[in-house]
Parts: sequence; C-alpha cells; structure tokens
Amino acid sequence: RDLESDFIRSAKEDDTTGAMDILKELDQYLNQADASRLSQVVQDLVGRHRDRISEQFKSAVNQHDWDSAISIAEVIMREFPNTRIAKEVSSMMEAIRHKASGTRSNAQESPTA
Repeated sequence: RDLESDFIRSAKEDDTTGAMDILKELDQYLNQADASRLSQVVQDLVGRHRDRISEQFKSAVNQHDWDSAISIAEVIMREFPNTRIAKEVSSMMEAIRHKASGTRSNAQESPTA
C-alpha cells in the first residue's frame, strides 16, 4: 500500500518519471481489483509521459542534439512501440543517425596549419 500511495502522490504531483518508476515496481504486486481501481490514473500518467518524452525528442531534433534525439527515440520505440510517435521516430532514425555520425566526424577533425 505504501508503493500505491507513493505512486498516486507522484502522479498527482505530475512527477511522471517518478510515478512511472514506481508503477513498474508496483505492477508486480497489483491484483486485478487494484489494477482496475488505478486504471484511470495509469492511463493519464502514461499519456502525460508519452507526451513529455515526445516533446523532449522534438526539442533535441530542433536543437540538432542528435545523440540525445537517438537516445530519446529508442525510449519512445521501446516504451510506446505501437503508437504514431514511435512510427514517426522510427522512420527518422536513419537520417538522425547519419547526422549524429557526421557531427561526431566534424568534431573529431582538427584544422591543420
């Protein structure tokens, strides 16, 4: 019950990362009645988490932070594989990886005198 209280408090305080971490641990202890009772809180939390991580991805792309974009994209595809954003991210990965490797190559080159 302490985990459940921590989960609800984190979700209500909009601590999506903390609430998601607690939910992963809590999930192994929930019975069907508990899961039903918490389903709306979980659905809202998962939606907010997906939206937040999608915004982080878009921000990384807009800032040309390709390594961060790749890391965030991998999280999106792993945690939300059947969503529109996962499909969009997946279709962009080859180009982002290419840009990331180009950025790394340019950073490693040093000007010669």
